Amino acid sequence: MIYPIRLYGDPILRKVASPVTEFNDALATLAENMIETMYEANGVGLAAPQIGIAKRMFVALETKESEEEDDDEANTREQKKKQWGVVDEHVMINPEISLPDGQVLMQEGCLSLPGLYVEAVERPEHIHVKYQDVKGNWHERDVDGHFARVIQHENDHLDGVLFLDRLPKQEKLAFMDEHRQALAQMQRDAKAFLKDIKDAATPAVIQ
Repeated sequence: MIYPIRLYGDPILRKVASPVTEFNDALATLAENMIETMYEANGVGLAAPQIGIAKRMFVALETKESEEEDDDEANTREQKKKQWGVVDEHVMINPEISLPDGQVLMQEGCLSLPGLYVEAVERPEHIHVKYQDVKGNWHERDVDGHFARVIQHENDHLDGVLFLDRLPKQEKLAFMDEHRQALAQMQRDAKAFLKDIKDAATPAVIQ
């Protein structure tokens, strides 16, 4: 199942998500659907709040530099995995990030702010992450580079934080001013979407 992705202006993107407390088949299915949605949207990460579920979980791709040439026709999950150099697909539930070290500036965008990017968002280059899988088992590892940034970006979503919030005040104001029309349209689209789904079925609630 492919979920619609919530856009900037949707209140759930500013809500602090609650811990996942039940690990069952519904959670495993949700995780798989989130991975499919992430690939469909050409993203390397997707947090549960981005599909309307305020729970502390996200999916993320660990990648390496691919030797494949860019192929605009790559549209299946397997084709994208090969093209993007995917090492592994991760589901991280109730993640805890610690031991940040080093600082690096890199470009960031977000599926909830489609088409908008910031060239230099500062984040720690190295982190330690502890998390549960869909069965509730705990894992932990040290992570660095691009994958560390993906984890931090998605973890921010669980705290109601967007990548633009990581910018210095004046840079954030400039970003908001430069993209005022696009952001306003996203807010209108988010409001219309919420109105449309008010009485419609939503993804199963995960405890």
